[in-house]
Amino acid sequence: MVIDNGSQDGSLERVKARYGKRCKYIENSENRGYAVGMNQGIESAAGEFIVPLNQDVCLHEDFISECARRILQDEKIGAIGGRVYSWIGDELTDVLRKGEGEKHFFRKRFQTYAGEWTETETWVLGAAGAFLFFG
Repeated sequence: MVIDNGSQDGSLERVKARYGKRCKYIENSENRGYAVGMNQGIESAAGEFIVPLNQDVCLHEDFISECARRILQDEKIGAIGGRVYSWIGDELTDVLRKGEGEKHFFRKRFQTYAGEWTETETWVLGAAGAFLFFG
């Protein structure tokens, strides 16, 4: 699902050229704002899980399958989040974005670092971040 908020930089055309009919597209004629765009995607979704993503998110290749596995394993888990790393230009670094994941951890979070998984229980003050996996 791709929500376009009235972009005029050719990005929607690039996404369509790359992914074609594998995605469902919602094209707003103007920028209706972040929340409206996310809500449009959520309301149009048809699956069991929802993963709202920003355009700059780059997920580990196992993120979706591991989140689905873990969330189905424990009915107490309603959402799972990952760490947010910094970008330098077009390159994703292994440096946590300032203020993300430094001192607060998700209860039952299973991804500690990209590619490293844990089943230990940890805690968070509140769910926040650029993306969450909802079941």
